[in-house]
Amino acid sequence: MTDLNDFIYGVTIGIYMGSESVVEIPAEINGLPVTKIGSEAFFGCNNLTENHIPDSVKEIGKASFVKCEKLQCVYINISNWSKEELKAIFRYAEILPLE
Repeated sequence: MTDLNDFIYGVTIGIYMGSESVVEIPAEINGLPVTKIGSEAFFGCNNLTENHIPDSVKEIGKASFVKCEKLQCVYINISNWSKEELKAIFRYAEILPLE
């Protein structure tokens, strides 16, 4: 039997169903780290203006923030990502360092 300690567990944000304008993605859910924002997780969230992404997130899925036309700023650990990646993901939003 494979030892469960041989795996790294993480949580993927599948779909955000809220309507808040400022969203802080939690670093953990039920004691597990949030490691990924799934494809189209925030697709079309028209109220979203600001997003805080924790250090624990290491992957952002395709089209996660497409049609978030009011998204103005994203707080993220910029050292984890290239400028090209961030620009492609967030397009018109200002990218600010996570503090």
